[in-house]
Amino acid sequence: MPAASHHRLITLGRLTLLDPVGNEDRELGTRKRKLALLTVLAVSGRSWTRDALVDLFWGEQDEARARHSLSDTLSHLRRVLGPDAISQRRTEVALAEDIALGVDVLELQDAARQQRWVDVVTLYGGPFLDGLHVGGSPRLEQWKDGERRRLDALFATAARAQCEVLLRAGEYDACAELASRWLRVAPTSPHAALFRLRALAAPGTPEGDQQALDEHAAIARQLESEYAARPDRVVMALVEEISTRVRARQVDPMPVVVSSASAEAEAVPAVVAVAPTLPVADAPVGIVAPRASRRWPWFLVLGGAAAAAFAWTQSSRGPEASNQAAPVILTASPAARALYEQGVMAYDRDGNRDEAIRLLDSAIAIDSTFAQAYRRLGQIYDNGVDGRSRSVEMLTLAARHAAQLPETERLVTLGAYHRTVTGNFARAASSYRALLEIAPNDARAWSSLGTVYDHLGDRRRAVEAYERSIAINPRQALTWMNLADGRYTLGDSAGAWRTLDSMALAFPGHPGLFMRTASLAHAEDKRELAEGQLRALITSAGDDGYQRAVGEMLLAKAWWSWGRLDEGDAARMRGVRLERARGAREAALVGELDLAMAAVWLRGDSTLARKRIADALRTTPLASLRVEDRPYLDASIALASSGQPAPASALLDEYLLRSDSLTRRRDATREHHARGMIAMASHQWPIAIAEFRMVSDALCPICGMPELALVYEQAGLRDSALAVVRRYRTTPSQRRLDMTAAFHSTGMRARWP
Repeated sequence: MPAASHHRLITLGRLTLLDPVGNEDRELGTRKRKLALLTVLAVSGRSWTRDALVDLFWGEQDEARARHSLSDTLSHLRRVLGPDAISQRRTEVALAEDIALGVDVLELQDAARQQRWVDVVTLYGGPFLDGLHVGGSPRLEQWKDGERRRLDALFATAARAQCEVLLRAGEYDACAELASRWLRVAPTSPHAALFRLRALAAPGTPEGDQQALDEHAAIARQLESEYAARPDRVVMALVEEISTRVRARQVDPMPVVVSSASAEAEAVPAVVAVAPTLPVADAPVGIVAPRASRRWPWFLVLGGAAAAAFAWTQSSRGPEASNQAAPVILTASPAARALYEQGVMAYDRDGNRDEAIRLLDSAIAIDSTFAQAYRRLGQIYDNGVDGRSRSVEMLTLAARHAAQLPETERLVTLGAYHRTVTGNFARAASSYRALLEIAPNDARAWSSLGTVYDHLGDRRRAVEAYERSIAINPRQALTWMNLADGRYTLGDSAGAWRTLDSMALAFPGHPGLFMRTASLAHAEDKRELAEGQLRALITSAGDDGYQRAVGEMLLAKAWWSWGRLDEGDAARMRGVRLERARGAREAALVGELDLAMAAVWLRGDSTLARKRIADALRTTPLASLRVEDRPYLDASIALASSGQPAPASALLDEYLLRSDSLTRRRDATREHHARGMIAMASHQWPIAIAEFRMVSDALCPICGMPELALVYEQAGLRDSALAVVRRYRTTPSQRRLDMTAAFHSTGMRARWP
């Protein structure tokens, strides 16, 4: 908060300027256009040209009059805030960096970055610049609307997080009031309605249930009259659950004891044994195996992600053929259970990632102790190109509530937690082995154990685990794909192709099949086949922006590796636009950094790379992302690669300052990569050599070798460089299925034919 001697600009819910003692400033209190201009300067945090401000506020006036109005406004602001409050440099106008002015929007943004949700909901006094209408200023209206949507979204995020805290603490009235504020901001939000109804009904009393039903009727009327819409099905599921309780009381006057979804996290909900409505292979909470903990190689990540997102088949083998017991789904809420089942089906059968996330989110909104739903969400996020922080958050919550699960489900949950969150593969393996002692024919455990062996570098045991999993349950698409990868890594290319042929019989048209066939064809330089499979992947995606973005990204990597640089750039940019359209800002930023790296490695154009990096960080500032989602290391590597070691080192320092020990453990090899690139850009050859030698690991034994060879070459040690190149070309590695190797392979072929 600003010091007491500061003025304070209020823009949320109203527009006013408070003097240092908290009273409305009399000079500016009624001059809304002047306060709006102050708001633009303060909230944007940048300088504006006089022409831009004139166009924004006085575009309808003639130029001389408009410029006079601007000068008058700036003079007025200086009289109130101080003569040095507004700086002017030639044609540009900005607030002074040391201006004594507090701004509610900036304080809210800072609180949101630090996840201080109580402060966010307190600071949010209402819509941004509510009631402000400046005639003849359409561009100002557009700017205001964009800022309002952004700030409303921050408030909604905070309201959801804070409501969850309030419900767990039993502060139902406070959550109900906050959800009511949320509904005023977002009347069509199903989650706002869910929290409102859930808080009203949380006590489980007849009065609370009836109040929740009355509130639902009012929400439904508003949706119908103002938006010609109906309540979301997730809301209707909760309403039906409440209605069932009400009807039960009418039949039996004895009190109905319910296990509230808002009970303390330690409370164990009732065990509901659910007859599976899906084939047995799909009813369990399957483990979606991450292909790599680092952000690259891309295809290793996507091998478990975009492929696993579609794990479904209509195999003729019935449930009895899997020899795997159907699990129980643990939640006291029938509505949450129904949403969970729909989410599993949306992800496994339909490959609809966004719909699955929405449904599972809704299940958790009803039952905040639903460990299996948390685990599923964590696995979905972990296998994507965005949402890393959400993956860690969800899997951590799953582990926190794991004690209420039966032993088999608890072990699956702990295995997923240690494999993804802590990066402790030995503990993950112990969990899966313990599960197999209880249930030797649990296909999930065998498949997950195979991914752990992959991370530990034991490819042969990984392949054996995948084969065992498929023998028990052949209807897991991800396991088939992992098996193909493993056989290729062991030098059995023919076995990899046979695996994909077998998969094609059970999973015809499966998007993961397109991806794996394309990657194997690319690795063996079968260009026509690889390109055809990637085009089929994009075409089959339809309106699925996530899948299309993945396809465009992989197509770009393939074209880059074949020297079709312009086509590759265009495809990667299409992928970036798709990521932006679906709100995946981190993935879009990483895509733009990819384009910068392509400029360096494939075009040798550092100037173009620098421009692309600057544009990317201007469009998506790192500070605008959650700390856990900021691609510090990707940006640091890109900056160093383009010959900018100082800003690269600054980003690395910020990463070290803000990242916790688990994040650094997961990203250890990438950190060495960044340090090596910075040292190479600074011509510190011994340091660069030492760092690049630590980039490789069990999962990727050839990672860091291209950079190491380049350092040796630049240091004048050509024989050492050639030795590294030979080792790179002969060492078996799963990364040869990774199309991001195009950066290195193409450059290495040119430098060392």
